[in-house]
Parts: sequence; structure tokens; C-alpha cells
Amino acid sequence: MNVSTRSLAGTLTLLEPPAGKVSIVLDTELEAIYAAPFHNERSNDPEDGMLKSYDEILRVLERLGRQQQYPVFQGARAWLSDLAQPERSPAMEDLIARARQERSGPLYVVAIGAITNIATALFICQSA
Repeated sequence: MNVSTRSLAGTLTLLEPPAGKVSIVLDTELEAIYAAPFHNERSNDPEDGMLKSYDEILRVLERLGRQQQYPVFQGARAWLSDLAQPERSPAMEDLIARARQERSGPLYVVAIGAITNIATALFICQSA
């Protein structure tokens, strides 16, 4: 169904969080990796979480011998809290640039953590 013809109720239904565990398989071409903010018992705040995530991504790629294969970008250092002044980040800037590139099909973005980078990119593009 074309997004422009979907009802608001139908769109909202698709955005409802799943009730339980979600099964996912990624079988695709990875273009880039973005570190997202997180805050839990292993981080001091969202910025610290994002920086720890960024460092871990680099470590994993190095151990896989793939550190030169994928660009890795730091994401937002805080949650998106002020739509009047959204925080720009390297991840958000790269996402906007990739979304604007000519390509034969859509760019699929899979968020497995906080969606701050994606939400900020969408907001900035919408308000531009």
C-alpha cells in the first residue's frame, strides 16, 4: 500500500510496539553503522552510552578485520528533547546524505536502539 493512501489509523497501528520478542534476520548490504545514545547501569548518561557504543562498534569491526569496510559515525549525545533546536551529529548528517543519494531502490534504516539519530534526521528534513 502506498504510504500516501494509508490512513492515519493504519499508520499508527504499524507503529505500535510489538507485544513480545521480535524475530529478525538481516541479509543485506550494510552501508554504515551509527552509534546511538543509551543510558543504563553501564553508562553515566546518553552521551557516555553513545561513546561506549561507538568504541564497541570499532572494537568489533577490528576483531572481524573489517574496520576499513564500514564507516562508523558518532550519534546524538543526548535524547531529542527540543524540536526548536535539534542536535546535529555525524550519524544524523550521514543518514540525511545517504537518504538523498540516487539509488535504484529505497534505503532501509533498521533501528535496534534509541531512534534519536533517525528522528532528528527526519525532523530536520521535514522542517527544511
